[in-house]
Amino acid sequence: MNRSIFLALALCGSVARAQPGEPAPPPPVPPAVDPTAAAYDAAFRALVEGRAAEAAAAFDQIAATTTDPQRAASARELARLGHELVLKNARYVLGPADVVSKADLEAEDHDDGRTTFIAMTTLWSLYGGIVLVDDLNIDDYRAGIVTVAASTAVGLLGSYYGSKGKRITGAMGDAYALGMVFGMANAGLLVEPVGLSGSSETIDTTILVAGAAGGLAGMAYGDQVSPTRGQVSFAGTLGILGFASTGLALGITQPNTSTDSYLAAMAGGTDLGLAAGLVLGRDLDWSVSRGRIITLGTLLGGLSGAAAGALIVGDHPSDSDARLVAATTLAGVWGGFALTTYLTRDMNPDRRYIHYGPTVSFAPMPVRAGAGAAVVGAF
Repeated sequence: MNRSIFLALALCGSVARAQPGEPAPPPPVPPAVDPTAAAYDAAFRALVEGRAAEAAAAFDQIAATTTDPQRAASARELARLGHELVLKNARYVLGPADVVSKADLEAEDHDDGRTTFIAMTTLWSLYGGIVLVDDLNIDDYRAGIVTVAASTAVGLLGSYYGSKGKRITGAMGDAYALGMVFGMANAGLLVEPVGLSGSSETIDTTILVAGAAGGLAGMAYGDQVSPTRGQVSFAGTLGILGFASTGLALGITQPNTSTDSYLAAMAGGTDLGLAAGLVLGRDLDWSVSRGRIITLGTLLGGLSGAAAGALIVGDHPSDSDARLVAATTLAGVWGGFALTTYLTRDMNPDRRYIHYGPTVSFAPMPVRAGAGAAVVGAF
């Protein structure tokens, strides 16, 4: 019975398709192929890949030549989008493998600041171990080594775990290091003029405490003022220039100055240069890379000036020859600073002073008679 039904249905289907005496229906006509389809796909790929000007020009051409009204409408809209992206200098975000976002740069900056904090604290703790050996009069060699190693380990592990999860930007880390170095330098220069040079224990402890105080002051400055790393580097360079300029100028003009006055004046010149750098560098757009190169150029200029003076005066310099060496060194310090500042003028500024254009993200979106794009971003 089932077989009979199947055969009846098959016969009915055959009769429905072609009745005797009737002409066969014409075959379906395939749709016309739009010659701009390939060009549309190529223009779309150019737009997604960030070649907005090229894509806009291609979509303009497609909109003017296509015979499909829907494709022409899509091309006109995508061309308008391309022209707007070009005018606004839009920046594409194509994925983490291609573009590093500003948030990623800031996160990296925070890690760098924490690393600087840990490194400087560890070095300070190593010096603290040496001071502890001196203060406790530890004469045993093995006990002294263990004390220094233990102090260094406490500094490293304490700073590492103590700073975990804390906000320490790169500028804060640099300001911490700057404050620590200049704090210890000030203590070393002033310990004798203020009458604290009676014993090595007193000198070492004073320098150690001054370093900690300077580091904390620098950290607070970096947190409250939020300078760039280039601005912190600039302040350090002017502090070096203040130190060198004061000492060398006294050596040229007043070589017979007493030691205490000489050291006190150099400490004052150092602090004056540092303060000038913090004030004058508030709006400076230097990157940290440029700042470091200029610092190195300043040091190299001083060494070059000293070498030039030594070559001029020979092996047995007189008092006047010593003044000449001081003068060439001073000229070299400032010359190195000026020259490297000029030579690095084309370096990129700090990212705080870089204008980030609009960020645009694309996602493919199917539309009738062609492909489209969903655009997300700020314009």
